[in-house]
Amino acid sequence: MFRVFTYRKSYKYDDVLQSLVKSYNDSKHRSIGMAPSKVTPDLEPQIFKKLYGYTIKNSKVSLNKGDVVRISKANKSFRRGYLPGWSVEVFTVSKAYSSHPTTFELQDLKSEAIKGRFYAEEL
Repeated sequence: MFRVFTYRKSYKYDDVLQSLVKSYNDSKHRSIGMAPSKVTPDLEPQIFKKLYGYTIKNSKVSLNKGDVVRISKANKSFRRGYLPGWSVEVFTVSKAYSSHPTTFELQDLKSEAIKGRFYAEEL
């Protein structure tokens, strides 16, 4: 990028940004041993192990589809201890994602989807 700035004697880069990104993604990176554009989902575990020295372990799913849960309320400073820390409304788990960490999609009892995903600690 700085070569372009020096050559043009200008800091305008809008017209060359796409080509800069493409050349960056097509060049070999020493940390992963290949170009980022060549990485596929099949190679991700090998690259992760090369970068961090360990493999990602799939976490156990603690809740299953159909389990009934409540959502934790956000803890504020000086929250009254005698007030409930959980929502009044009850939800059901509609889908569990075994990502790291495990996340869950919820729906209310009317089968309407709740926006967002939730961690097990929030349920």
